[in-house]
Amino acid sequence: MGPDCCRAFLDADDKCWPKVFPLNPFFPPTLKSYCEKLDQEAKDKMAQAAKDKRDQEEQDERDKEEQEKRDQEEIDRVAQEEQDKRDQEEKDRQEQDKNYDDKDDDDNDKD
Repeated sequence: MGPDCCRAFLDADDKCWPKVFPLNPFFPPTLKSYCEKLDQEAKDKMAQAAKDKRDQEEQDERDKEEQEKRDQEEIDRVAQEEQDKRDQEEKDRQEQDKNYDDKDDDDNDKD
């Protein structure tokens, strides 16, 4: 007997079953016990599925946040590298200007 039939059985009035099964009075309680167990198992599965879904959503959110953090760290790292490169280029230009000025001073001193 499947869940749909069990649901129908459990929804029926308990006073009805002795009339349906007058020759076997133990069948309705046995069937009721079986259906209640089946119904509880279905509820447990649904509750577990809902919990699993919530857990997965929470994990997905943590993963998303972690990925965003890694992405931001990469952006910051690249920006820092670019800034370091610009700083080095500026330092090199200043060094070249200084060398050029020193050379001009040496040339002027010779004159």
